[in-house]
Amino acid sequence: MAAKLQALGYPAYFYEPGAGGHGYGKDNRERAAFIALGNNFLRSAIGWQPDGVR
Repeated sequence: MAAKLQALGYPAYFYEPGAGGHGYGKDNRERAAFIALGNNFLRSAIGWQPDGVR
């Protein structure tokens, strides 16, 4: 999938949790970090900014 995205001119980003493979995280701290990383990426991708920040 990453090769297809890159062939079409899109960037492909990768992140693998410390548990590796398809693991979602070994504990709550790692799961929270993984979710926060995804939320930050989503916010930047859609151009979201907190209220009051322009």
